[in-house]
Amino acid sequence: MKRLFLTASLILLMPVFWTGSLSAQEISGPKLVLKEQEVHLKEVMEGKVAEHVFKVFNRGDKPLKIMNVRPG
Repeated sequence: MKRLFLTASLILLMPVFWTGSLSAQEISGPKLVLKEQEVHLKEVMEGKVAEHVFKVFNRGDKPLKIMNVRPG
């Protein structure tokens, strides 16, 4: 009897688990995408400034706010 109850419970709750896992994969919000993630500048003379412009794209459905940037 316990086995029948457990099997019936699992069958009835299966759609709840499937729906929950599908909705968890649909993430909304900003999504930062970089065309290139790193740049090799070769040699830079001491005292010179090296610059590079990274193109940042927002592929999400909400505004992207960049609050802080740290060079690495």
